[in-house]
Amino acid sequence: MIYDLITGRPDLMPREGMLEAMRYFFDVAREYLVILKSNLQLRPESAEDTGAVNRAITHAESQVERYYVMASDIAYKVAPYVHARLSAMAVVGNTAGAMDIMQHLLEDIEKDERERSMLTIEHRQSENNVN
Repeated sequence: MIYDLITGRPDLMPREGMLEAMRYFFDVAREYLVILKSNLQLRPESAEDTGAVNRAITHAESQVERYYVMASDIAYKVAPYVHARLSAMAVVGNTAGAMDIMQHLLEDIEKDERERSMLTIEHRQSENNVN
């Protein structure tokens, strides 16, 4: 609240800040992807132009990869705060990959579904509540 009054901007919680950064990096990666696609369609006329186009393609490729990796890293870190199931999992170190985590989640969901007992609710009118 005080932050709002001083800066005129809403107070950002860590989760919202991480999501905003993730979206920014995804957007920048997509912008470089457009540049990369347009560079790939260029047909240089000279060897000098070919070198310049190849350098532009290499640069755009590296930037696409760089920004997607940064966005994915943030997405991985913020996921437990967005998806309740992920926050309950204990992941130690970097030994568990995304596919391992997804497999554990699916197994956990299937186990919960199998173990869920069917509730039977019987309603019996008591003698005092009869109208």
